[in-house]
Amino acid sequence: MFTQTITFMVVTGFALYGQGAGTDSWQYKVFGWVFSLWPNSQDFHTWHHLGLWVIVMFALVHIYAVLWDDVVSRRSFPSIK
Repeated sequence: MFTQTITFMVVTGFALYGQGAGTDSWQYKVFGWVFSLWPNSQDFHTWHHLGLWVIVMFALVHIYAVLWDDVVSRRSFPSIK
């Protein structure tokens, strides 16, 4: 899940940057094909922001799970003292 989201964010980020930089930029030449999937640029921008929140929530849940396992489970070495 994390690798797919990061790949999505890189591709959409370069496509959006290429759109702002113009059709002569290398970003638009390499990643401009993405706009054929989503012709509406605002929808594309919204999906890019949703991808950001997926990454943020994944990180927060992961950190919480690690700390919870560290405190509740006595099987692991404590990382917080």
